[in-house]
Amino acid sequence: MRFLSEDFGRLLRKMRQDRSLTQQQAGELARLNRKMVMRIEQGENVGIEEVHKLAFALGFTLSLEEKIRPTWENARQYFLDDDDD
Repeated sequence: MRFLSEDFGRLLRKMRQDRSLTQQQAGELARLNRKMVMRIEQGENVGIEEVHKLAFALGFTLSLEEKIRPTWENARQYFLDDDDD
């Protein structure tokens, strides 16, 4: 199963690289240490506050937008692999 944190991590890494910033430089802008930037980019389990700080430092915001209203019937397709049947 792919985790949302991995998607965020890949996206934030690309944003950082597009701005020609090192992890150290991005961390300084976000007031995070380089190791935390690395953990975020690798999709590790970190707090939303740290992800928000990095995204904001790179010129982005995080927001929630309701696309569907989850039900028990459709939750399986979003949270479980087909192999889990």
